[in-house]
Amino acid sequence: MLAGIGGLAAGAILAGHAQAGPLNPPPGPIAPTPGPEPRIAINSTNTPGDADSLFKISQPGSYYLTQNVTGVASRHGIEIAASRVTIDLNGFQLAGIAGSRHGIATTASGLTDIEICNGTVTGWGESGIDTSSVNTQNSVIRNIRSNMNAQRGLDIGAGSLIEGCTVHNNLSGGVDAQNRCIIARTTAHNNTGRGIATAFTSVVTECVSTENTTDGIAINGGSVVNRCSVVSNTGNGIFVSSGGIVENCNCRNNLGDGILVSGLSTVANNSCVFNGNGSTGAGVHATGENNRIEGNQCSGNVRNFDIDIAGNFIVRNTASAVGNTVVNWDIAAGNTVLIISAATSFGVFGDSGGSSPGSTNPNANYTY
Repeated sequence: MLAGIGGLAAGAILAGHAQAGPLNPPPGPIAPTPGPEPRIAINSTNTPGDADSLFKISQPGSYYLTQNVTGVASRHGIEIAASRVTIDLNGFQLAGIAGSRHGIATTASGLTDIEICNGTVTGWGESGIDTSSVNTQNSVIRNIRSNMNAQRGLDIGAGSLIEGCTVHNNLSGGVDAQNRCIIARTTAHNNTGRGIATAFTSVVTECVSTENTTDGIAINGGSVVNRCSVVSNTGNGIFVSSGGIVENCNCRNNLGDGILVSGLSTVANNSCVFNGNGSTGAGVHATGENNRIEGNQCSGNVRNFDIDIAGNFIVRNTASAVGNTVVNWDIAAGNTVLIISAATSFGVFGDSGGSSPGSTNPNANYTY
């Protein structure tokens, strides 16, 4: 009898092992079990709109679009009324209509930490995205296409990052950013008004601004523009109000000056070619004092270098006499400058040859 009970127990144990399956798992990675979407879909249930918006976000969180959105007259597309909000457009577009308001707008005063990314805002009756009018700060705008809006493509508050965006055919400018902003790898084309503009203490880097109806890039004091290409704008290529740095940029075929600075600025190692286009534009034009203008190449401009008043330091620049219609150097008295008409050499083939350009002074400027 005891033996029979033991046999039953052993059988139960063996049966338990058999139900557990093999001890060795099958080869290959283990696929995760899908869980619920952690973000909040933007729709009439989760983010219902009000009298001035199709959708309204009133709580911090991460939100995403699930489909294209068509605007309505007198309403914003998405209204943001809370800080610490991220919106992923998820590749979809917000398409406005005549008489609509902003595509995306912050509407409560003093918001912070807004991120908007990955989609298109087009055809709105005001700006594509506006975080500036209520002083929203510390935003991130990334991978946005904003075009054909009745005001600006992107109108962005202070302390923000704008990266990887394209803005074109907007009717009051492409990108307008407040103080302490970075605008990187962004393209502005054919906007009515300035292509890219910043307030004080900002950086514009690796951007392209073309065929806008005033300045291609305009910055205020304490700002930097570097490694940008600014071509065929109706105004100046790059305008610096005061105390800025412009370096390693290409300014070509702008109707005004290639680079226009007032005072207290550094303009270094830029290429300015064929600016002026029949007007009075210069390659590099300084209207104030205490500028350092160094290492720039100007060629084919109406005036290559134009320095209006005394007190500037002008070194190691080159100006080509070919193609410009007025003069290479138009420099007021009282500036620090030495200009040499460079000598040319016979042809060179092999390991040596050539001749001195005409001076060994390391600060000399050359006409060639």
